[in-house]
Amino acid sequence: MMNEVYKYLRLFCLEPFIILFSILTDHASPISGALHSATGLSCMRTRAFRGPIYLVVCGLLFLWTVFPLQVGACGWWGDGGIDEDDALQVVFIGADGKPIAEDWDETEDPKFQNNMGNRHRTGKTGIINYSEALRWYRLAAVQGYAGAQNNLAAMHEQGLGVVKKDITAAHWYRLAAEQGNGQAQHSLGLMYKKGRGVPQYIEEAAKWILMAAEGGHRSAFSQIGTMYWEGQGLRRDKIQAYKWWKIGHREGDEASTKLLKDARTKMGPEKIEAAEKLLSPPSLPGRKQTVQGIKTPPILQ
Repeated sequence: MMNEVYKYLRLFCLEPFIILFSILTDHASPISGALHSATGLSCMRTRAFRGPIYLVVCGLLFLWTVFPLQVGACGWWGDGGIDEDDALQVVFIGADGKPIAEDWDETEDPKFQNNMGNRHRTGKTGIINYSEALRWYRLAAVQGYAGAQNNLAAMHEQGLGVVKKDITAAHWYRLAAEQGNGQAQHSLGLMYKKGRGVPQYIEEAAKWILMAAEGGHRSAFSQIGTMYWEGQGLRRDKIQAYKWWKIGHREGDEASTKLLKDARTKMGPEKIEAAEKLLSPPSLPGRKQTVQGIKTPPILQ
């Protein structure tokens, strides 16, 4: 019984390794010869197996190359793993509701660009540089950022870093004013009032200055009060003038405080009482939110 077991063990376990060793080495060598003697395998028997064994070995090598051994892990590159660059596409949505590209640069943000313009204009970068400020304002303005449009207009109006040009200033003021920017509305109104960069048109001036005041722009309070008091572009109304000066006074506007004091000496008690009722309960006009990205205007020189 043990002889039969040994026979099968030698046949299926030992002989294949001896045969393979004989194929890959010189069968006449002392090592192979000793193995042949110990196992009873002849050289002719080894040679008989050489061809089939070569085919089997080559086949195994081919399968190993084409179908590599898979060892379990966290996943395979190319299978859509979460840590692959293109496995998961994350889309960021901007304030305008449009997707922001993955390679979005902070310097392309109009708010950042406007702040950089302010830093260069005021010297917070270490030196005042109007040309650089103008460049940053323009980058934000062409994207429709109202604050930058207002600042770019002011640069053109005052001739900072660029040749002074009221027409260009009025253009940018208008774009910002149409978005609800109180500073731009007030400035555009003053340009209409004085006829700078636009035709002189007092009614249009009153319209824009009133819009600025209604939006909570403090420096417009005294101006619109005066226009009501004198009837400039608006129906003369001392009660409305008193109301706006009182609002400006509450906001700390010195010009409004002075005008309010003078108005009290010229108005009767009944009109003052009527004006005070317009302010009860005391409240300031709601500040309008600036809408960004509505227009992309052409760059003007």
